[in-house]
Amino acid sequence: MTRESAETKGRRYLIEGRLVVEFIDAERIVASCRGSGAIYQCGYARGGWYCDCPVKGRCSHLHALQSVTVSPPQRRMGLGPAWAGQHWRPLPVSASAPEAVSK
Repeated sequence: MTRESAETKGRRYLIEGRLVVEFIDAERIVASCRGSGAIYQCGYARGGWYCDCPVKGRCSHLHALQSVTVSPPQRRMGLGPAWAGQHWRPLPVSASAPEAVSK
């Protein structure tokens, strides 16, 4: 049995309805994602992505969240948050369906 990658697991979390985006504004995103053992808080704030799970780096919870978020609006005429104009993009989602999950 092969281990599921963080990206594949993130897609599975989306399909299973485990991600709840709780708040979005021009400066931050707040979400919760039910992982294998607990519900983790994840999001974007102060120019960086975060998740309170024990994984170091880009975890499956962030893969799920980044798959459904879009780039922030561009800074116009000097207005907007300090990070406006920096591009962050959703992860590409492959056209193929994820493998079936047995229960």
